Amino acid sequence: MLLESAGGPSKKEQIINGVTEVDDTVADLFSKFIEERLEGRPLQYILGEWDFYGNMFSVGEGVLIPRAETEILIDEADAYLKNFEGACVLDLCAGTGCVGITLALHNPSSRFYLIEKSDEAFVYLRKNASRYNLKNVSLVKGDIFEGAKIIDNKTGFGALISNPPYIPAGELETLQKEVKREPRLALDGGSDGLNFYRAICELWLPLLKKDALVCLECGENQTEEVGSLLSRNCENITVKKDFNGLPRTVTANYRGE
Repeated sequence: MLLESAGGPSKKEQIINGVTEVDDTVADLFSKFIEERLEGRPLQYILGEWDFYGNMFSVGEGVLIPRAETEILIDEADAYLKNFEGACVLDLCAGTGCVGITLALHNPSSRFYLIEKSDEAFVYLRKNASRYNLKNVSLVKGDIFEGAKIIDNKTGFGALISNPPYIPAGELETLQKEVKREPRLALDGGSDGLNFYRAICELWLPLLKKDALVCLECGENQTEEVGSLLSRNCENITVKKDFNGLPRTVTANYRGE
């Protein structure tokens, strides 16, 4: 992938024909990319984009890299939204926009509000929204801990989707070196990793319609605690496993209280 990105033959061509020689310009850039990888720079940042659910998203320093585990959020939300025309959907802590934009592509009759706090991440969020030229997406720069005052719409949302920061602060230094290159703001979930879930439950659930979908990604050891937080205002709480068989998402329906 790095060789292809440097201007060499495509991955498919490499597999079919092998690689015997490339020109000096390609070789020099490829060597630079290899040095960056050896220093721990994530592959996705070097390439400048990454696939998520069959679509490419621009990525780089300052924004969380899309991961395959997060695609479960798409499956859950798609299954719900296909039964509703014109639903309004919240994507909190949107990052690259991979979740909200993918859902907007799949559900053109729905309206999506993608909310992101980070200046650096918002650059990529805007770039990715422009890339797909979506008319059903609104980008909102704001801190979800400030609640509904950061958006124009205050009520009537049919779904809330989020992959918030959820790594306990004390565990950040134990992460692999590539993950440490991703923004701390997108990883740090507070002392127990649950700060953002508390904010979602307290500040954002009241904006939902009765029976609205709530779909949250969380750490493999957090599903029970996240489910407990949701249970105060939600029902039909379900845990879904990722492709590694690890608990990864918690879904529920808002009771309208």
